[in-house]
Formats: sequence, structure tokens, C-alpha cells
Amino acid sequence: MVILLRDRVLDSVDAHVALMPAMLELTVDVPYPGATEVEQISVKRMRDMLLDPGVPSEVRDSIWSRLLRTSREKRDPWDVVTIWMMAPGLRRICWNCRRFGFVADLAELEAEAVSAFLVTARSADPDRPELGAWLWSATYRHVRRAVPRPRCETPTADIELVQALDASPFDASRAIAAFQRLVDDTAPAVEQSGDGDPVKVEGERLGAVAQRLGLRLPPGHAGSRAEGEAA
Repeated sequence: MVILLRDRVLDSVDAHVALMPAMLELTVDVPYPGATEVEQISVKRMRDMLLDPGVPSEVRDSIWSRLLRTSREKRDPWDVVTIWMMAPGLRRICWNCRRFGFVADLAELEAEAVSAFLVTARSADPDRPELGAWLWSATYRHVRRAVPRPRCETPTADIELVQALDASPFDASRAIAAFQRLVDDTAPAVEQSGDGDPVKVEGERLGAVAQRLGLRLPPGHAGSRAEGEAA
């Protein structure tokens, strides 16, 4: 297998093949679909054909079929050759995952993609129709399942709190009574003034709080409160 020469595994595969030009001259017998003819094709030419959209899909599938069979029979260096053949597709898988926000850097994604591709290639049926497209899509599905996605925080506690709130309109008398109970649990709630003046209600509330806490109001506030009581 490849000795890592770069930070990312696919870069290492490319560097490994570049340092071993004899690997590009390896050949395999590739049968043409629907014919008895067999042609010896070099590794370099096979990759060029796989990347050429003008080559019929049947020919590309025949190349993939022969690659899978050869890598199972001879393993080294054909496992590296097979990864190199799919390297452009594996890079596309990794970039797609990054674009859709998967939580992993490119090095982790490439390692996962290569591992998934090897497992897929070893279990694939070499005679499967559209073999190349299936190898890519099966590898992509595996990587998407294996790599974690970012999770949005769910405000469960906030939702439950809002649901538990009383939906009735605000009642000032209930709020004043609740505040007074915080000051003195035994103190009765102050009755709201009959005229409903919010300023007067607020003054009565502050006066009641000051009384419970033993505070003395400033002279101006005391006079205002006395005048209010006298009225």
C-alpha cells in the first residue's frame, strides 16, 4: 500500500504514482463489450479513457471490471492503481461533503473516502451494469453516513418554558401581589386603588415594600403618599 508522502491520502497516491513511472506502463487485457477482441491497455491510457466523457460508458465499465478483477487477484500494486483511477471522483466526493457542511476537514474526508472505496470495490460485482457510476455513488453514500453533520441547537428548554407560560393578559394586581409575597410571605396583598391610576398604584407598591423592609421614604415621597392617603 501507499507510504504517505503528503498530508492527505489522495495527494500521497498521486505522488506515489508519479515517483513510479513504471506503474503507468502496466497493462491489462480489456475486452470490448459485445466483441471477442481483447486489447492490452496501459494504466495511463485507462485513466485517460475513464476521464474522457466521450468514451462510451460500456467501455469504461469494462475497464473498471478488469481493474477490480486484477486488484483482487494480484493486489499490490493494483490496489493503488485502482485508487488512483478513482482519485478524481473521490476528490469530488470530499468537496461535495465540505460544501454541504459536514464536520470534517479534507484530510479526514479523503481518508474516509479511500477506505469506503476499497470496501466497495472489493465487494462489488465486476459484471454489474454501470459499474463505474455505481462505485462512485456507493462510496459517496458511505462517506455521507460515516462523517458527522453539524447539528443545530434545539431550544427545548425555551420551548417548554414558553408553553408553560400563562397566556392570559397581564394583570397588574397579580404582579403586585406576587412581588409583595417575595418581600414578606405573611403580608397581605395591597389592594389596588379604585381609580386605577398607574402612578398611584406604583407609589402604593413602593410604599408597601419600604414598610415591609423597615425603610424610611424621603420627605417628598412621604408627603406625596400622605396626601394621596388623605385624598
